[in-house]
Amino acid sequence: MLDDDFLPIGHTGFLIDAKIEAAVRYDFLTQPTFRQKVQEEHRTLAGLQSRYLVALRKTYGPEIGADTALSKESQMQIEVPKGERPDRP
Repeated sequence: MLDDDFLPIGHTGFLIDAKIEAAVRYDFLTQPTFRQKVQEEHRTLAGLQSRYLVALRKTYGPEIGADTALSKESQMQIEVPKGERPDRP
């Protein structure tokens, strides 16, 4: 990370990344066929999310607990601790 921040190689890498992102966004905005393919891929991957989460729980469940993945289908309950604030003058 130090090289990314302070050496020319890091700056060059960030510049190349920005150019690639700009090119992909330009193509997405100007090519309806490309946009349709991206949307189709997104729908496909979104449809596979529940199977992915099941596989994650099956694989990593013993290490992290059976149901710790956060998702729409997760049974995990999240509780935010309530703290008391001191009185302010």
